[in-house]
Amino acid sequence: MKLTDIKPAGYNPRIITDEQLERLKKSLQKFGDLSGIVFNRRTGNLVGGHQRLKCLPLDVKIEKKDLKEKSKTGTVAQGFIILDGERYTYREVDWDEATEKMANIAANKHGGEWDDEKLGELLKELSEMPIFDSDLIGFEMNELNNILSSLNQELTGTAEQKYKPIFEVVVTCKNETEQKKIYKLLQERKYICRVLTL
Repeated sequence: MKLTDIKPAGYNPRIITDEQLERLKKSLQKFGDLSGIVFNRRTGNLVGGHQRLKCLPLDVKIEKKDLKEKSKTGTVAQGFIILDGERYTYREVDWDEATEKMANIAANKHGGEWDDEKLGELLKELSEMPIFDSDLIGFEMNELNNILSSLNQELTGTAEQKYKPIFEVVVTCKNETEQKKIYKLLQERKYICRVLTL
């Protein structure tokens, strides 16, 4: 497979200016890929992935391999964090404190901005699907409602056609049998419901 075989998604709601793109390119050349978990071996500090790290169990397995020599971006080891059979990027670098701190900011800054119209259209489409879960994409319901509401105002100009909020109740069941029983009961009472197993 070649890079030219990868087709960008037309619905992607993220946009980036030429200036932001140049800054991102410069950052990639200096720091390398800052996604995943990036650990600075010299200082013992985490550089990138602070929020991801909080989501990982303490006993998660890290598989890594030291490089024969430090790369031009300061990488000294590469590997993966293994969680439930899935592999997540892990990288160790050897940076001075100033480089580490610049990389930390870069890891949180680069990425462009939202194309509000595309984002709203995408969220509206997803919100109508039974498997949609706003928590999975990082939005609170009030944020989602505000985005969809403003989109409808722009498209229609009338308050009557604004997006209406969705109100949900989550019921935690003891087992699958109880889940089936409650699901059937709610369907009989004409509630729109879905089954989730976590």
